[in-house]
Amino acid sequence: MDRCSRCGEEKDSVEGQYSYGVFAGWMCRECAINGYRDACGLLDGEQGDYRELEEMGETYWEDDY
Repeated sequence: MDRCSRCGEEKDSVEGQYSYGVFAGWMCRECAINGYRDACGLLDGEQGDYRELEEMGETYWEDDY
């Protein structure tokens, strides 16, 4: 079991998670789903697209994609 960087609990579901193609951290499935707009792609199998981030006014580094 690993410790989730978001909730701090030790869980079997802790993995490296990505949101909008950017590394979000090592966290459990529940935190990844509840903590990110695109649920880190865990619900529908697809992460958000960086163009959605631009539409929301968020910035990103091109090197992240």
